[in-house]
Amino acid sequence: MKTISNTSSSAESDALIKLMIENDRNAKDQKMADPSGSPFTSDRLQSFSGLTYFEIDLKYRINAKLTRSELSKTVELTLTNGVKSQFSEFGILTFNFNNTDFKLTVFENQNLSELADNPDQVFIPFKDDTSGTETNTNGRYLSLNVPVGDDLILDFNRAFNPYNAYHEVLVSVIPPASNTLQMRGTTGERKYEDR
Repeated sequence: MKTISNTSSSAESDALIKLMIENDRNAKDQKMADPSGSPFTSDRLQSFSGLTYFEIDLKYRINAKLTRSELSKTVELTLTNGVKSQFSEFGILTFNFNNTDFKLTVFENQNLSELADNPDQVFIPFKDDTSGTETNTNGRYLSLNVPVGDDLILDFNRAFNPYNAYHEVLVSVIPPASNTLQMRGTTGERKYEDR
């Protein structure tokens, strides 16, 4: 499942972009309802009726610039089980939203269950001012195909919950403090409990 678009074409209309996001959301619901790959326990799966999202808002499709990191750079991240794990830093994304500059660290996928469908993607664990209230307490993820160039579109409409949000025994990455955005990201997937 495609979770973030790396390129933007002027030929793409807003309606087409929204339709693509809606289609991806529907495909994720189907995947989550399938017992063979769902993070839900069997009892929770019986009552599963779909994930909940904020309305699609294209102001959250933002031009970003990637600065790639040195190949050997690693960062220690805390997992939801309290264990610390080393992750390879892929690069730093910088972008401007509402006249404020932000940056996010991008990490290489190290066998994350959430990215099993596309293991070649990189991911961005992040929190914002909605974390713990309208969105998952342990943050959300963005993922993207490894970009060819340094300019890309960062689409927060495609923000999704880590698997720990659906089952507390599953282990997910907690975003580092440097990936906490002082902005209200009212877009993407909401708290599972608020469905």
